Amino acid sequence: MNGVDGVKKERFVVWQVEEKKFSVLSLDSTSGKPKQYCVTYNGYRWLCNCPHYLKNCEDVNFACKHIIAVMQVLGTQTKVEKKVKRKEKNKERDESLSLQIFEQMKRDKETLREITIEEIEKAEKPVKVGVIADRVFEKIYGEPTTPDDWIRIWHVGNQVWYIVEDLAKEGLIDFDGLLIHKS
Repeated sequence: MNGVDGVKKERFVVWQVEEKKFSVLSLDSTSGKPKQYCVTYNGYRWLCNCPHYLKNCEDVNFACKHIIAVMQVLGTQTKVEKKVKRKEKNKERDESLSLQIFEQMKRDKETLREITIEEIEKAEKPVKVGVIADRVFEKIYGEPTTPDDWIRIWHVGNQVWYIVEDLAKEGLIDFDGLLIHKS
């Protein structure tokens, strides 16, 4: 998705996690730092856990850029694919790396769970899942420095999201879909 008339340019990677749940990795070309957000559809409206959405969520018609990115992928898949199309060599490398990281995450699920619980316990107030995911990533891999780290961040973020949902189902934390609250 490109900016217009002085608006900064961003690229989005949208991954469908479940039927009505999407992970959106936002790559800001100004700062170069990726941010991951969760976009869900609750049956009557789209929700996102980004600060812009949280600030404006009282307006039922509001859609942040992450929701718009998901809607574009769902409605005009071919147009979005053309905008983010990469050379096949890089795509294959990224897919291979992504598969390797995903397999590593499955093997290290208990470690990820322990670190996630530890980071939630350190939080003094309600905290976003993305903040916990960033802390977990930094604890495992350190500060992100390479493009490959963006793929790792995405996978860690997804795993942390699933862990948080599991912890909520187990009654260990309160989770409202956007914020983690201590029980």
